[in-house]
Amino acid sequence: MYTCFDLETTGLSTYHGAIVEVAAIRTFADGSTREFCTLVSPHCEVESGAFRVHGISTTEARTRGGQPREVFEDLQEFIGDSTVIAHNGIKFDVPYLRTEMTRHGLNIGNNRVIDTVRLARHYLCAPGESAKLAALCARCGIINERAHRALADTRATLELFKLILKTEPDLDTLWKLSGSVSMMDLGGRHEFHKAISDAIIHGLDIEINYKSQGKPPRRRWLKPRGFLPDGNGDYKFAAHCYDSQAEKNYVIGRILEILGTRKSS
Repeated sequence: MYTCFDLETTGLSTYHGAIVEVAAIRTFADGSTREFCTLVSPHCEVESGAFRVHGISTTEARTRGGQPREVFEDLQEFIGDSTVIAHNGIKFDVPYLRTEMTRHGLNIGNNRVIDTVRLARHYLCAPGESAKLAALCARCGIINERAHRALADTRATLELFKLILKTEPDLDTLWKLSGSVSMMDLGGRHEFHKAISDAIIHGLDIEINYKSQGKPPRRRWLKPRGFLPDGNGDYKFAAHCYDSQAEKNYVIGRILEILGTRKSS
């Protein structure tokens, strides 16, 4: 069947941030469900703005949270090969999860992704109405007493999705309306994404031929740090440039070729 999931994070940046809580609810053909929820120990501090939203402190996450790699492995096992449902999952949750998994040496699955933001605009929103989770819950009579905590938001997303299923029960149709994308797509659809991801996982430098805007192509050695999602997924990455001895961001689409790799010094 399908699995709804939600994340809470230290902040919006996947490069500088980390996941502090993850929850998932898996549904089965007999109508039963299973829940998964845990805090995650972050490598960085929870930003003040994020704390005001979800109330999870750095101390709480590090004291009570599991180690990221173990949590993400358990989450993958829990999800299995089911279709993944997330509210704003295409723009935020799935790219964030993939970047975090890459940081900890893991590859994300190729599960189909259905985004309830996109479906809500089609099935539940009048023109001009908000598709934010809180607004949808208020209009649809869904009680979410612990909004912005992962399990509560996952339960709310599940209830919204059930409403959508009453209108359109076919998952294939809903997946197509949501954009026909997979979790693997949302870490980067570009051909060079895997090479960059592998370099991050294995601690490698990469040599690229890169075309900066308004400048001729130039070769350079980089140490990739992490991916930076734009509105549609990961199309940029942060890296240390050995030529300039500076931290920079690079647009994956401007890479002309990847020339080689080496073990980072």
